[in-house]
Amino acid sequence: MQKKHINVVVIVPSDRRAKYWEDIADSILNKGNIHDGIKALKKTASGLTVLVNRYDGVDLPNEACRLLVIDGLPDVRRMIDKVEEGILLGTDRSATQTTQRVEQGMGRGVRSNDDYCAVLLIGRSLTRKLYASSGSENFSVGTKAQLDLSEKVAGQIAKADLKAIWDTLLYCLNQHPNWVSASKGVLTSLTAAPASNADPVTMALRKAYDQALANNSKDIGEAIINSLPAANKVMRSYLKLRAAEYVNLYDKVESQKLVLSAANDNPRTLKPIDGIGYHKLEGQLLE
Repeated sequence: MQKKHINVVVIVPSDRRAKYWEDIADSILNKGNIHDGIKALKKTASGLTVLVNRYDGVDLPNEACRLLVIDGLPDVRRMIDKVEEGILLGTDRSATQTTQRVEQGMGRGVRSNDDYCAVLLIGRSLTRKLYASSGSENFSVGTKAQLDLSEKVAGQIAKADLKAIWDTLLYCLNQHPNWVSASKGVLTSLTAAPASNADPVTMALRKAYDQALANNSKDIGEAIINSLPAANKVMRSYLKLRAAEYVNLYDKVESQKLVLSAANDNPRTLKPIDGIGYHKLEGQLLE
């Protein structure tokens, strides 16, 4: 790979995975040196740069990144994210959140309509999540259309050697007119997803956040729990837990009742604080 001629960026989920690239990487960026490293990427030809678990919050426009590699599934770092991942394990929402993080990473190298970047998705865990688990269906319509086009191209070089794969990538990297026409063609025919396809849980959580900012806590918990009427026990426990965050703003005892009810639905969720005096669980929110 002629990595010295373009900036190549590899996003890995952990320091451990970064070591896999250590012998060919020109730099490995983590929270300690990410700021200076990104500035260098934008100013000079920096070869191959590894970003550790940075799927969002980083802009790599134009020559800063022409080839982007997503190596493996994102790794959650914040404790609250780890808790949420454990609660939602195996649910559609968990799969959607993972796919969205991958898509965020894929967008690091394209920051405007006239920008371009080739993207490679590698790693068994990542490809299994996107294909065996139908995770790719959770991509936005634009990303899904481009992925479908890429799959058609990949099918033509499925048994090819590395040189043939690189030569194919050059169609994008050199902006060959045939590739530009094909890639833009799949996007021009797209229409935005209808509002009815918007995730009701995400919408309810956003509304709850806005209400809390406005000091209007009335019915927040009930709206979150009822955002998904047909939720199974795992999802319902998650909704109760999220509702408890907001109910806690005005009624700490009622909030702990919700946490207890969530734990009854799903043993993997958080447990209530000791020392709260509970009465018999009842009411619409706890059903």
